[in-house]
Amino acid sequence: MHEEPPRPVDSGRFSMREQTATTQPQKKERDAEKERLLDLKMKALRGGSIKVEKVQVAVQKKINDQPTGKQRDPEKERLLDEKMKAMKLKAAQPATTAKTAAKPSAAKYKPSAAKKGFRAIAAPKADPIPLRVHAITAKDEEDYRALSKETIAGYDKQITSLMKEMYEDRNAGMMILDDINSKIKHRSHYWQLAFSTMDIACEALRSQAGRAKEILRFLRCKTMDSRLMAKALNMFSETMDDKKVDFPNSPAYFKEMVQYAVSEGLVADIELSSEAVRRFGGLSPAGPVATALWSGKLGAELKAPSGADPNVFLAAVLDYTASKSLSVNDLVELEEEDSETYVFTAAKDDQYGTILKAVLLPITDADAQYALVKVIVAFAKRQGFPTIGDDDSLLQTLLYSFYDLDILEDMETALIKWFQEAKAEDAASTPVTQVNDFMESLMDDDDDDDDDSDDE
Repeated sequence: MHEEPPRPVDSGRFSMREQTATTQPQKKERDAEKERLLDLKMKALRGGSIKVEKVQVAVQKKINDQPTGKQRDPEKERLLDEKMKAMKLKAAQPATTAKTAAKPSAAKYKPSAAKKGFRAIAAPKADPIPLRVHAITAKDEEDYRALSKETIAGYDKQITSLMKEMYEDRNAGMMILDDINSKIKHRSHYWQLAFSTMDIACEALRSQAGRAKEILRFLRCKTMDSRLMAKALNMFSETMDDKKVDFPNSPAYFKEMVQYAVSEGLVADIELSSEAVRRFGGLSPAGPVATALWSGKLGAELKAPSGADPNVFLAAVLDYTASKSLSVNDLVELEEEDSETYVFTAAKDDQYGTILKAVLLPITDADAQYALVKVIVAFAKRQGFPTIGDDDSLLQTLLYSFYDLDILEDMETALIKWFQEAKAEDAASTPVTQVNDFMESLMDDDDDDDDDSDDE
């Protein structure tokens, strides 16, 4: 057997291992001081109670104690400490504090004067209620009463369609108003617009009373006076007993509309004479004054209500007669055929003169008479202090009628007192000017009477 010579040992394998082992970096030992400082910083970030200044001193000391290795920049340390301090403060604050500071609470928030002014300007204002809208003459009323049933039915069909469109489109009011004026030729029938508005609201599955009130106000301002609005309310109330059978919520809707119409001045309470409208509308029952006026009696047949307040009574008579007139000219008439002097028609004995004398003539107290003069002036103001004829006014005509027809005792004294107080407040006002003209006319009449007595 031949023995192989021994192979030389390949020391390269072992040398590589050794080289690898020698070149592999040694695992660094963790510095306990650094560990402690790191823990302190982490506690500070989590809102701990350790102060940053103490950490800064310790870190600075550690850096100074190490003569070798990379030196930490003191400026960077300072910036880092400031950031840590800020983060600590932020973490310590409640979450709601930032929200509260960002937006003030609604309870404490008050708009500035500029914002208040802007809101006041931007807020839409409701249209004022006019006294009269369209002039309707006695001839217009006569022509309207002569219309056939077929014509009326055609008007009603068109009105129902237009009112439904107004409910659906809030911005179509003026366009629909143009259609009303062009299609409904007789303005005396415009009351049906309000009637149809209430009918649609009362038959709705859900409440449309809010929209109905808006439409009623629009119609009152643009199409009809209180006389026609009252006609619609009185006539629609007569359908409520039957309507509530099929539409149980209709009485509540109707009551809301009636209350709105009275409170907003769309119609006067004295004009709602129907028992049904007062019952379903939640209005108080008719008092003795209203009952007397609604009876339809005139002259001596009309009995004065006992215990009636004179001021309330006079205001009710004036407002009631105005509500029944087509225009202000219907409130007056010439004293005689060839005369140029007007009198208040309702003050005549064959109208309401008898009952006015029965209630007002016994009043002799100066203050009570002064209060009655104020009622007359207030009525003329509600009518807009209109002129009558060429030289007269409604206020002058009222005062002359109550003076000449002996409805008020010693009216001159009460009128002088009112004139002096009103003149001191505003000498250039319309009522002061009109009362002054009336008083001058009385003095002229007295001078004429004195001249006639001298001639005799």
